[in-house]
Formats: sequence, C-alpha cells, structure tokens
Amino acid sequence: MTDPSDREKRCFHNGERILLAFASQTDTAKGLATRIYEHNSSMCDMVNLAEIEPETLEQYGRHIFIVSTFGEGEAPTEARPFAQALDQSSINLRVGNDSDEILQKVH
Repeated sequence: MTDPSDREKRCFHNGERILLAFASQTDTAKGLATRIYEHNSSMCDMVNLAEIEPETLEQYGRHIFIVSTFGEGEAPTEARPFAQALDQSSINLRVGNDSDEILQKVH
C-alpha cells in the first residue's frame, strides 16, 4: 500500500492522483484493489478505508471505492468507522465537476 501523504509520486495527467480505497471482510475487495493498483501505481494510492479519515478524500481529485459486502449486504467491519465518520463530516461527494447530484452513501 502507499502512503497518501507522500507527494513525491508521479501524478495523473491533470496533476491529481487517484485514491483507490478498499474494505473487505474476506479480502475479496483487497485482492481486486491490489490487481488494479499493480497496473496503475503511477497514478493512484491504495489504502484500506480503516486507515484513513474522510478528510483524506480532499487530497485527491478522484476516488475509487472497492467495498465487498457480506451476509445480507452488510458493510465490512473495517469500513464502518469510515462510513460513520463520513456521515458526520462536511465532505460533499459530487458527481462531475459542476454537478449538483450528490452520490448516495451506501452502507
């Protein structure tokens, strides 16, 4: 995994790195995230949702979340603290640059 605070990395074409965040109960999402990261490490940082705060999202222009549910669609245990903190934060996830459509927070 990479350290999101490391700013000496190569950047995406517009200067923004992509946050590739995962959460998994049985490592399914982690495995997929790892495969994506292996082919795109020059433009993204891979982190476990359990290791970041919602404010980390503000350091990135783009975000990819890979979260595998279990049971009856329950969120992985390691994703729950992040989801709760995101609900309580003022961070606004929007679709596109100028769109008013807000992404649904699913947990």
